[in-house]
Amino acid sequence: MLHRGLFNSQPAREPRLRAQVRPFNRLQCRDRSFLTHTSRFNPLFGAPVDEQKCQRLIGELEHMLSGYERILKTQKYLGGDVVTLADLFHVPWGYIVHYEQVIAVFDGYPSVARWWQDISNRPAWRATLKAI
Repeated sequence: MLHRGLFNSQPAREPRLRAQVRPFNRLQCRDRSFLTHTSRFNPLFGAPVDEQKCQRLIGELEHMLSGYERILKTQKYLGGDVVTLADLFHVPWGYIVHYEQVIAVFDGYPSVARWWQDISNRPAWRATLKAI
């Protein structure tokens, strides 16, 4: 059984929590994969990079980060003062975008940078990275 607190410790805030994850969902998995893989790996294999599509996706990512910056200026996590699945949902993709250095993810987003340091340094994620 899942811990209810991972969803949200304040059920009345659940609609807000869902709204805060929605922008990340809009940048679909295939688009995030395209952005990270094409910009990183295509040049290694002499394949062309669709610069126009990469720039569009980077613009969408920056738009999402500016929204997260507004939220995280006033609270510790996306769902409030406790970590929820909304936060943990971002760890794998955030890792890829940040550590593959597709863009300078946190330039101009100090609250997002603080939040990222918090969620990406959780013991369970550190153990996952050691295992892969």
